[in-house]
Amino acid sequence: MLAKVQLTGLALWLIGTVVLRLAGNAIMHPPSPERTLPTYLVSFLLAGLMVRLLFPWLGVPRLEWPAAVTLLVLPTLLLDAFTTAFFPAVFPNLPPAAAPTFGGLMLISAAGAVVSAWLFRG
Repeated sequence: MLAKVQLTGLALWLIGTVVLRLAGNAIMHPPSPERTLPTYLVSFLLAGLMVRLLFPWLGVPRLEWPAAVTLLVLPTLLLDAFTTAFFPAVFPNLPPAAAPTFGGLMLISAAGAVVSAWLFRG
């Protein structure tokens, strides 16, 4: 079951990376409080909702949600460190100045998933 969670995390990372590569201009932008803060809030909440919907579907018992969320967000935390470092090469369709927004978006999304897993673990 935990291997399924980790593979799901990897699949979500891959899908998210492809979506940003194809249509990232709608989401990613150079940092500015009026655009970044709402984007981060929505991402935090969506990641939390995703955990609440995904874990029951994957059969993760509520008491195991804190452990499972670690495996779910691990691909994002590991791989997006490199994606952020090499942002212009990975996302040539986006302005290089959007790299800090991207890095923060990944962190805030992981935080939303972790908070949700702990709050709703049963």
